[in-house]
Amino acid sequence: MKRLGLIIMALLFLISCSVDVSGIFDVSPIRNDTYFTPPIWIQGEWAGEYVNIYGTKVLKDFRFTQNDFIANGISYNERINAISTTYLSATEQITNTNYKITIMHLSINKDIYDFKYISNSEITCIYESGVLDDWDNRNIENYILLKK
Repeated sequence: MKRLGLIIMALLFLISCSVDVSGIFDVSPIRNDTYFTPPIWIQGEWAGEYVNIYGTKVLKDFRFTQNDFIANGISYNERINAISTTYLSATEQITNTNYKITIMHLSINKDIYDFKYISNSEITCIYESGVLDDWDNRNIENYILLKK
């Protein structure tokens, strides 16, 4: 019985001397770089839906700021900064009526967002996603997006 009491006291002592790690994960990303420069005509919030091959409506919601691309609430600047450009990278192609974003995941998977200007209140998006070595079997979705 004395042994059990001694073990419990030793455990309590070890626990009470532990290192304080509160707030260790409350830091911002290591970098705060920007990877996007959306053109003026697309800046703002856009929403639309796509009906997949199963007949299910898929809602999409995009927001473009001066220096960020946010898809369904996910800031790609934050994501790239948190993960690292080694694992996630983005390139842009910009014209007066087209904004195309290519996002590479681990140099294996690729997402392409191809936005086209229709009017001040409407754009289209062709979204393609797949594995590079099987690109012929990629997913393709077409959206009509309206300005919110």
